[in-house]
Amino acid sequence: MPPTEFVDTPRPPLTISCDGSLVRPVATQAWKATFPPANIALRYAVTAVLGVVVWLSTHSEFLTAAIAVLAPTVVLVVSRLRLHQSIRAVVGPGRELTSGYDGEGRFVVDRATGSLDFAAGAVRDVARVDGVAVVRSRSRLPAFVTASELLTADDVEFLTGSAGGDAVQEFRTAHPEVGSPLLVTPEVQQVAARLMRRALVRHPFVQLALLGCVLMVVLADDRLRAAAVVTVLALAVAAIFRFGVARASTRALFPEDSVVGAALVGDRLVLHVPGYPDELDPADLRAVHVADEGVTLRSRRQRVYLLPAGTLDAEDTARLLELTSG
Repeated sequence: MPPTEFVDTPRPPLTISCDGSLVRPVATQAWKATFPPANIALRYAVTAVLGVVVWLSTHSEFLTAAIAVLAPTVVLVVSRLRLHQSIRAVVGPGRELTSGYDGEGRFVVDRATGSLDFAAGAVRDVARVDGVAVVRSRSRLPAFVTASELLTADDVEFLTGSAGGDAVQEFRTAHPEVGSPLLVTPEVQQVAARLMRRALVRHPFVQLALLGCVLMVVLADDRLRAAAVVTVLALAVAAIFRFGVARASTRALFPEDSVVGAALVGDRLVLHVPGYPDELDPADLRAVHVADEGVTLRSRRQRVYLLPAGTLDAEDTARLLELTSG
């Protein structure tokens, strides 16, 4: 990837040469952002439940310990080593980091492994810890960690500022076919997360799994009922984890202060949502669920598309239902 062509406004590019002292603090903060304590605890909770199932089935202390403790520990250690190696490739001795603005007005950090760019208002917050800056984007997961001196106070203000109404007007100009562009707020993110949870519950696989759990507990004899209950608990923990992942991915799809929209143009549904295709054929949709909080689309390949209330106007929603009902 060619280096970024920086411009001198609003400030000239800033370059630092790394001596290796950033490796440990960057790796530490990147680890905390990628594997927060709640994530690690949930991993061990899931494997502990699986370990109980193995113990009830085999009474093998070795297999139980291997699944409940050893397996997640090995995964975490390997992940930590790989993360440290990737961080060293970026901020190891002799590496250079450059920050500044490109010709399109985006803030860019140039690294040996590539560059990252951020538009105005694309960052939720910036925290400075142990000489590094932890940049939490509204759309990227996990956080981006770099040298603190690469971000000035003006840079932070640029990154965390809100476009607000200007963004909506720019969206209307760029996409005149959209009748009701929606500015994403924390409330909209919460609505999208609830729509995703309901979509997951309605998934055929989840419904079959729930039915199987009920039958397993009801039909199991006394010797196997404990194992059945533990299996159900394991599936419940896995479901909670899946809901957590879905919530995080939904926040990435609908970053705060971004503008999204959809419109039915002819017989095609046009989508302006990051991560979604540009358009969908209503004939490829298996189900359309309309509720007060928004519209949920499910394709024949079981892909889910969320349109919080206000993304698709009432007229287009009614037409979409007509096209898919046949």
